[in-house]
Amino acid sequence: MALAVWALKTRLLARSAAGNIKRILATKDNLCLGAVYSFKMWGLVVVMMLAGRVLRGAGFPDQWVALVYLAVGVALTLSSGLFWRQWRSCRRKPRTP
Repeated sequence: MALAVWALKTRLLARSAAGNIKRILATKDNLCLGAVYSFKMWGLVVVMMLAGRVLRGAGFPDQWVALVYLAVGVALTLSSGLFWRQWRSCRRKPRTP
């Protein structure tokens, strides 16, 4: 189950991360921090938080909850690699207006 959650989450987050990178690069400077993500992405954050609370309170064995948390954490870590790679490439070349 955890492997399936990990695979699905990694796929969804990689696609979302790529879209977020494109949107961030297209935005103007001096926007508020919340503008980094779209409303859809903020909705996903809220859903993930609520799902974590429901999962914890549903009475599943701690080992199963830990596996799901681990799968989601690994997926988030891997998808954040896309942001870090883009950040490094932007630091190497100056951004022109």
